[in-house]
This record gives sequence, structure tokens and C-alpha cells, in this order.
Amino acid sequence: MSLSIQDVAAIADDAFRLKKDGTALSVRVQEDAVTALTHVASSSTALSIGQRAVALDNIIGIIGDDSKAKVLIEEHVPEAVQVEFLSKWGDRPSALAQISSPTVLANSFRELLSYDPSDSDGRSAAAAAIRSLALSNHDRSDWDEVLEQVVDEYTIRDLLIAVVSIEVEPTNDDGSRPLDAWINVGLDPDESEARLRELSGDLLDGLTESSLLRARLNMSKTRDEAGLPTEAEGDADDV
Repeated sequence: MSLSIQDVAAIADDAFRLKKDGTALSVRVQEDAVTALTHVASSSTALSIGQRAVALDNIIGIIGDDSKAKVLIEEHVPEAVQVEFLSKWGDRPSALAQISSPTVLANSFRELLSYDPSDSDGRSAAAAAIRSLALSNHDRSDWDEVLEQVVDEYTIRDLLIAVVSIEVEPTNDDGSRPLDAWINVGLDPDESEARLRELSGDLLDGLTESSLLRARLNMSKTRDEAGLPTEAEGDADDV
């Protein structure tokens, strides 16, 4: 029997594995992942976008093989749907962010630019989400390719360097930051400090602790409205 919409709704509950039929449902997803992904990809279902996004993350976990999950998602979940899910997740790490292509990730950050009528707050949302991604996923084999994607006229690398510079105070005598501030987000410390000195004032002036806080609160509100977990991860305390 094929997986139904009701089955996918059950998968969207993170506690489904603990329920009576949770194990059996996981087995059915493993055997028929294509149908599960097809339901998740369809916006015409009775499921909310939050349910679909959580279900997709849980399906990735059930598949248990990122390479296999990546291929299946690329074949059965359109890039536009992936971008929509990732933009709703905002600065909260997701399983989808671990395996989406660099292009999809960049497009999701571009989507965040519209989070606020203010350009600076929109850029702050993208920068905050980029840092969250970097803290949790900088060990991706294609991380350099991710960093070179362009978002809002700047590369992801530049936005990441900028947000780290704002949220991590210099502690060394030469005005540089602790090495871990850069290493923990997959950046070379010396190259990043050098690039920081070259970044335009427009970028650095537009990103502030206040704008980043507003952006994170906006993203938390967006998750709540979408029915996604609201807690944000990957803030400055993680460094």
C-alpha cells in the first residue's frame, strides 16, 4: 500500500518514531521514499508548509544515507520547493540544508532578503542564516563552492566574514579574532582577516548587532507562523 498524505502528516511529527506504528512507518518510507517525497513536494496537499518541511527533514533521516537522499530529493523535490522550505527554516539548521546544492542554498538566502522592508535587515537575515549554516555544515565537501555563491552582490564568504566580525570581538593584540571564530565556520583565519579589511563600508555598516537580532526574531516569527520549530541555533554564543 502506497504512503498516503496521512502517513506524511504522521512523519511530520518528530515523535512519530515513539508511537505504536512508528517503526513500521519508517520501514514503509524507506521502501517507498519516492511517494513520500512526491507528497512533500506538492503544494496542493492538505499539509501546511511547516508539516511538509519537517516531514522532508525526517524523511532524510529515515533514508539514513545523505548521498541517496540527495539524489532522490533532486529528482523528486523541485529546487523552488527546497528554496521555500529553507527560507522558512531561516537561521535554524535543517537536514535539508546539509544536502541541498550550493545553488539552492544561495537562492534560499536571496529569498531571505525580502524578510524586512529595510535592505539592511534583509541582508542581516541572509547573513544570520549563512552563519548558522556555516556552524553546522562547514564540513560539506563542496563548502568552497558554497562560499563562492553570490547573494545580494556579495559572496556568501563575504557575508559570513562580515557577520563573524560583528558578533565576535577582536581579542588579539593585532586586532584579529580568535582562530576558532573563523575555523568553526569553515574559513581560513588569515585569509578572512585580510578579506575583512577589504570589505566595503556599505556592507559592514549595514550589518549590526541590532539588525541581526531583529532578523533572527523575524525568522523565528516566520517559523512559528509556518508551524516549524521556533528555536534558533547557531548564534554568537556558539563560537
